[in-house]
Amino acid sequence: SHILSLTPQDMDARESDMAGLLKDIDNLTGKLKARDLTAQELRDLSAFSASWAKYLSVNAQLLPISRQYTSHEAIAFLDQATDLYNKTSAPVYAQAKAALDGVVAAAAARATAAAANADSAANLALTIGYVIAGIAAAICIGIALYFERAILAQILGIGAAMGELSKGNMSAEIPGAGRRDEIGTMAAALSVFRNGMQEADGLRREREAQKVKAEEDQRRAV
Repeated sequence: SHILSLTPQDMDARESDMAGLLKDIDNLTGKLKARDLTAQELRDLSAFSASWAKYLSVNAQLLPISRQYTSHEAIAFLDQATDLYNKTSAPVYAQAKAALDGVVAAAAARATAAAANADSAANLALTIGYVIAGIAAAICIGIALYFERAILAQILGIGAAMGELSKGNMSAEIPGAGRRDEIGTMAAALSVFRNGMQEADGLRREREAQKVKAEEDQRRAV
């Protein structure tokens, strides 16, 4: 969203959103570190912290580049920021998520083992806890599935369209156009960008034709 923004105000708003989310992540990571973790969980958490620090470092390079894309004449900065995101930022993010998933899996396995070894009274308490956790997990899974199917698919589609545009395919279809939410805003921004590319390509072709004509006129004059 930051890369697609064209005005300093929109970029400021995106960075403000990022700052709030980063603060939440730092607070939650601190709470996780304060728990009684196993050696493997600590290693996974350490791997997450390392990948996350690298991810923030990459974004610190990416955002200033993105800020230079303030008009279609500065399209080179859009291409540079998109390339840095796709090739470096996104893979590092995936590494961080994989490490954090390891902590979650280990915690779930440990809880299962504890339940198996508990006495009847503890089993009752754990059962109640698991029911509550199961409800929360079902809600989280439902939200995740909704995000993946209803939103993430659209975002991935827009990302694919950006990839096609970066390859020069100016006829690429942009999904999400006409929506009244943030996805629609991103699709509309990408449509404006595509139209700008098409216009720039038309102007470039016109200049090339004029250049060829001028060279031909010069040859005829000679």
